[in-house]
Amino acid sequence: MEDDAIVTLYWQRDEEALRASEEKYGPRLRGLAQRILADAHDAEECENDTYLAAWNSIPPHEPRSYLFAFLARITRHLSLDRCRSRDREKRGGGRVDALTEELLQCLPGGERPEEALDLQARGERISAFLQAQPEEKRNLFLRRYWYCDTISDIARRYGLSESKVKSSLSRSRQALGSSFGRRVTTYESGRHPERPGPRGPRPGGVRRPNAPALAKAAPPPRRSGRLLRLDSGAGRPNPAAL
Repeated sequence: MEDDAIVTLYWQRDEEALRASEEKYGPRLRGLAQRILADAHDAEECENDTYLAAWNSIPPHEPRSYLFAFLARITRHLSLDRCRSRDREKRGGGRVDALTEELLQCLPGGERPEEALDLQARGERISAFLQAQPEEKRNLFLRRYWYCDTISDIARRYGLSESKVKSSLSRSRQALGSSFGRRVTTYESGRHPERPGPRGPRPGGVRRPNAPALAKAAPPPRRSGRLLRLDSGAGRPNPAAL
């Protein structure tokens, strides 16, 4: 059934709209939820909740030309909410929080990631940035940060090496940071340019550094195998608005 006809059923308050939505888009919506939640039962519940949310949203919304995008956005938000709730119960952040933090490293501001996700205006800036990117770079970015695909899954989908995917994502994050007036410098673990070489003083040694050494900037904090230095700024965009 065409999207236009399905939306008409929603407007007519015909429950056939729910069956048609599930038949046409169920596997894709469930797959999106599964990638975020990594749990088949939770993914199925989010898919079912998506149809209920769509029923309550159409009308007034009328997504005749973008029904899947409309449904997928609902599924993604429901899945992220459930994932964060689950991670809080476990007293630790999960993969989605790690991905969010990875993206927010290149964006200005001081809000918490979950608060930043509600900033629609900032999300529109990210969307505009992505529209200006080459198709491949845009697709890789969306698969990683919107669909929450793993690096290996993205590489298989587009027939690329994992190193090329990582390199493309890194360049995209740096370009995105630049579009917000922020400079992002990524250092690989063990390659920090300010870290002393083999003949330099050992970190944590008892010898007091000389005056020139004291004048040098302290190295940035370590973050999971890499070091990031971010300039200051204000406000963070909304990746969920992509």
